[in-house]
Amino acid sequence: MKILVIDDDEMIRESICDLLEMEDFQIISANNGLSGVELAHEHLPDLVVCDINMPKLGGHEVLSRLRQNSSTNQIPFMFLTAYSDDENRDLALRMGANAYLTKPLSARNLLEKISMLLSFPLQHLY
Repeated sequence: MKILVIDDDEMIRESICDLLEMEDFQIISANNGLSGVELAHEHLPDLVVCDINMPKLGGHEVLSRLRQNSSTNQIPFMFLTAYSDDENRDLALRMGANAYLTKPLSARNLLEKISMLLSFPLQHLY
């Protein structure tokens, strides 16, 4: 299974990618929303994990663009955010996000949410 990770924070993005590779996922990585949208159209991942707040093209716009395209509109989408307010979460879910996790997050929490979205069993206990 392929997961596209979009986050402008290199350390967070690499940590998530390393964790997911340990779970035998194929990883596609983007450091901004615009390249993330392009990679989603090119590679059609099974899941998109995206930071909500990025310069130039933020997570809401990434989700909106993916939902407008017939080839990507059904890909499960998970937001990662440092903001835990209800307004951001509600907007994300109304736009079609499937999950919303607040940073910092634990490896176990992330993997459990991914496992639920993809029906993919966890291999490691964190």
